[in-house]
Amino acid sequence: MKRVQKRTRETEERIREVAGRMFREQGFDAVSVDAIAEEADVAKGTVFARFGDKESLLAAVGLVALNDLGAKSSAKAQQGAKKSPVNDVMALYQPWLDFFAKNTDFAKLYLNQAGLGKGPWTEQFIAACCAQEHAVEQLIEAWREKGEIACPQTNAMMAEGAQAFFYNAVIYRLSERTPDRKSQSASLRSFLKVWLR
Repeated sequence: MKRVQKRTRETEERIREVAGRMFREQGFDAVSVDAIAEEADVAKGTVFARFGDKESLLAAVGLVALNDLGAKSSAKAQQGAKKSPVNDVMALYQPWLDFFAKNTDFAKLYLNQAGLGKGPWTEQFIAACCAQEHAVEQLIEAWREKGEIACPQTNAMMAEGAQAFFYNAVIYRLSERTPDRKSQSASLRSFLKVWLR
């Protein structure tokens, strides 16, 4: 890799890391691009040149994490059936629940663009969603092959339902309908117990 490309990549990574930490600690609205640039030791124009605007920077920060979470979900799903259908599917969703609970501003942006409207990040958010659904579908298929899931719906439909329950759990937490992360996980687990039969 050329030195200029490496330096550009390192600068972008530093800006994302600083912005991600500041968004988590202070909240998206409280953090300015000026503060991010100062903390990352770059010019404000560099932040805009690399990411466009603050919302796009928030999306870029979150997408790095989602891609990592998606890769881990895929690896877990490829290991096949382990404990029980509900426990295995929860093992895929728990890291996502934890991430969205810690990054509520990104969770709102993700839910808005992935499910409720169009935006500059919609396609990438939907791709992350579809990858997670595919991992869940793989696990459902593994459990169906063991005879542990008898529900007549297709594996794909069951995975879509699990994904909908996941979104429901995220929305309940964001709206404080579930008071804490433990309640959020319990809510999703309850839905899955009924659905994955």
